[in-house]
This record gives sequence, C-alpha cells and structure tokens, in this order.
Amino acid sequence: MHIGNRLRAVRERRGMTLGGVGRNLGLTYQQIRKYESGENRLSASRLYNLSLLFQVEPGYFFAGLGPGDGECAPEASGAQTLSAALSRIDNPEVRHHLKGLIEVLDVGFAEAPAPRNRPGSTS
Repeated sequence: MHIGNRLRAVRERRGMTLGGVGRNLGLTYQQIRKYESGENRLSASRLYNLSLLFQVEPGYFFAGLGPGDGECAPEASGAQTLSAALSRIDNPEVRHHLKGLIEVLDVGFAEAPAPRNRPGSTS
C-alpha cells in the first residue's frame, strides 16, 4: 500500500491520469488503479518502468517505509544470490538502478561481498 500511495502521489503531482500512465506502460487504467490501491503488487521491472516514466529513482517508492514495515527480510544467503543475479545483467544502467532499489530495501546488501566470477568466465 505504501508503494501504491507513493505512485498515486507522483502521478498526481505530474498531472497524469490513470489512463495516461497505463497507456505509457501498455496497461489499462484499471491495472494502475489496482497498483495504487495495493490490490495488486508491482514487479521490480514495472517499478523500474514507472521510475523512468516519472523521472524518479526506484527508491522513491520506498521512501518513508521504515524498518519492520515491509514483509520478511531476506536470509543472509539472499544477498549473495541477488549480487550474483545482478552480475548477470548485461545493461549497466539497469544493473545500477536495480542495485539502488535493492540497497533501499536491504541496507545490508551494500556491505555484501562482491560475487566471484562465474564458472567459465575469464578475468
């Protein structure tokens, strides 16, 4: 619901309608309404596309969400898995924005050790 409220706030500040946001993303206004109401959850890729549309960092949607306000925190091994997944993303801009989003969600991720090279890769 917090993310939906932030989505509604930025949409209204930019003077956009539900339909306008939907058209920009290839969705219906009903889907955007469901995101704003918290009825449907937003995927990371959809959140990233919204951040591009509204010209905000993906972390904008999480601002004000304090510790313990979200769901469960990832296990320690989750940071290594996420770090490895990020290293497989070829587009550096997408990788940078997703890493920023993850850091907003999990402060400990920034201190996680860098992933080792994948088997078969050369360095």
